[in-house]
Amino acid sequence: AWLSQAFDVQMYAGTWASDLEAFCSKWIRDEGIAGWYFASSMAIWRALERMGIENYVVSANIEPLIRGTAPSLGIPPERIRASRTEIVGGRVTTKVLYPIPHGPGKVEAVREFVLARPHGVAVAGFGNSYRTDGNFLRYICSQPLPGGVKPISVMINGGVEPKEYKGLFKLVDQQEICGERTP
Repeated sequence: AWLSQAFDVQMYAGTWASDLEAFCSKWIRDEGIAGWYFASSMAIWRALERMGIENYVVSANIEPLIRGTAPSLGIPPERIRASRTEIVGGRVTTKVLYPIPHGPGKVEAVREFVLARPHGVAVAGFGNSYRTDGNFLRYICSQPLPGGVKPISVMINGGVEPKEYKGLFKLVDQQEICGERTP
């Protein structure tokens, strides 16, 4: 799996980074991606932001695609970390920038964000796959917070809980989305 994650981002080698970003942004606009967000997840997202808690996105997908979601989430693209390669002369290369935010690499990406903030802590994590998100959700819910508060990790539509994660996460099923897909 780790090799395929590197390939997912390397396959764009030679592409102008600006063209890839423009393509991804157009695709996100044309597909009306914000309409596909889960309504309850977005309610929590907005409530956290109103309380002054900064939300971040860590995804194994390619960074130009995921960064294109920033406007619909109301955050700067700098709060997004996804799979990426080095850019040389404006073109995507095959040199992967690690960690790849997949499985254990997602923990490292979360740690990068947390450690970059003075007194930074992760108070909550949300994921939808034990394979890609289990490690980082376990990391978040095992970190102590000030005042003895326990962080929360939520598995959304994850299915049957594997034994290594038994009882660690809040399990939820979500179906209601924010809107309809725009053709």
